[in-house]
Amino acid sequence: MGPATVFAYRDALFPEGVLIAGWLAAQALWLAAFIPAPHRLVRPSRRTLWEAAGVAVVLLLAAWLRLWNNGALP
Repeated sequence: MGPATVFAYRDALFPEGVLIAGWLAAQALWLAAFIPAPHRLVRPSRRTLWEAAGVAVVLLLAAWLRLWNNGALP
């Protein structure tokens, strides 16, 4: 993409704004080529899912108890 942009600039084939956008896109694509591919996420184990569900239940229960009758001080 970079050499094509340079040749298009030399021959004045496109407006200058399009050529600048093409040059910037070529730079971004060149840098993106060095970023490693993301690894596949591993599904959490059944124990981890149960633990997350338990934590969610405790947090929801604590929020419900905090919000219920909030005007009364113990």
